[in-house]
Amino acid sequence: MKKRERSRLFLVAMIITGTMLLAGCGKKATPENLLTDVSKNLENVKSVTALQKAEMTVEESGLEGTVAIEMEVSATDEPPATYAKGNLALKQGGASLEMDMEIYGIEEEDGIAVYTCIDDDWEREVTDQEDDMLDENVFKELLKVHDAFEMSEDTVEVEGKECLEMSGKIDAGILEPVLGEGLIDMLDSGADLLEDAENEGKVSCTVAVYKDSILPARIFVDMEDIYIDVVYKEYNKVEEIKVPEEALKETGVYEENRDDTDKEDKKEDGDKEKSGKSNAAAQSGKPGDSWNSYTVQINDKVVTFPCTLEDIESAGLTLDTEDKSYDYIVNAGKDEITFFEDKNGASVMVYMINKTDEACKLEECLVGGLTVNDYAMEDSDLTVIFPGGVTMGTSADATVAAYGEPGYQDDEEEYKSYMWYEEDSMASDNMCYIEFDPKTDKAISLCITCYE
Repeated sequence: MKKRERSRLFLVAMIITGTMLLAGCGKKATPENLLTDVSKNLENVKSVTALQKAEMTVEESGLEGTVAIEMEVSATDEPPATYAKGNLALKQGGASLEMDMEIYGIEEEDGIAVYTCIDDDWEREVTDQEDDMLDENVFKELLKVHDAFEMSEDTVEVEGKECLEMSGKIDAGILEPVLGEGLIDMLDSGADLLEDAENEGKVSCTVAVYKDSILPARIFVDMEDIYIDVVYKEYNKVEEIKVPEEALKETGVYEENRDDTDKEDKKEDGDKEKSGKSNAAAQSGKPGDSWNSYTVQINDKVVTFPCTLEDIESAGLTLDTEDKSYDYIVNAGKDEITFFEDKNGASVMVYMINKTDEACKLEECLVGGLTVNDYAMEDSDLTVIFPGGVTMGTSADATVAAYGEPGYQDDEEEYKSYMWYEEDSMASDNMCYIEFDPKTDKAISLCITCYE
């Protein structure tokens, strides 16, 4: 198993595998010897439990809000496994949303399998990390810049125990394992915020070490728009971490482990339904005139939603497998956001839908629609034309002339959007949604979906 893969599991739980410590009772603690000695002590750590909190400030549709995660995490090194349980809270304007989460990361035959449950809905994804960045973990990187830290004259208390503490300002890039591979990565925002922080300069970092065991007690990172706070609670007390049978069943793994005869019988009976291709609309030769024709021209090809993944790829778009693989499991009756790219890197958000009553692979799902944004199409000749000839840069008046008055519209000084949707269906399933730049009145984001 690649070092990056093994470390990633351990990192999600505690951002560890090397940290800081005070070896020897007789020497004065300095950032250098503290960070050096912790790495030595961590060689004997086989498991850990931690509390990880993260909060970031986000802005969408002109409204500022916060996203907060709080997770109790356990991890073992041999075998490499992680378990996390907690909640995610979204707050924006006067609205709020909270959801419970459970995550297992386990080494399986096809790679590192990550089982995620959000509000009782399990999904499975297999990761295959090629680079070995995580062998240079956070604390070893901190050791390289030890002179940026200063020891506190006073001790602090963590989990009721006395701790040594150091603080300093360091380059944000050093913290990439925390932001890019920790729980914050689930929000697809950590990397962007990290890049912003790198552009802006140093970030504040505080590290505490248990004085009795000389093991990491806490790491706190403050980047203004995001903070991460990890408290390491106990070491070497975690027993075996196992994925529950419920998760295996809901994600199809339980069925895959049946004997070969049963699997072949099931495959023969269910291939047609799982592929969903019989439910895909026949592709027309040109886009329709009305928004609810659900036709879109991508480059030289016109597709009608729902369509097949092959239809999208034949239009010159390729699945971004770094985001989700073809084998990614989509639960029965669910949809999944994916990203496709053209040859120049222009990104299109595509909604994959599983209309069957069984979990199936992403490549077996139908395509229920897409979203394109002007910023994601820069430096590309990608062509995306909606029904009635509406495209990026089309005016709001011209769009209304083509589609009629929207069923919903939001006209603000800094934000303008129109939505057309079918009255007898969920607006989020069969609809067309377009955002306009309120200054130019031109379309800057186009979205159309049809799941039926």
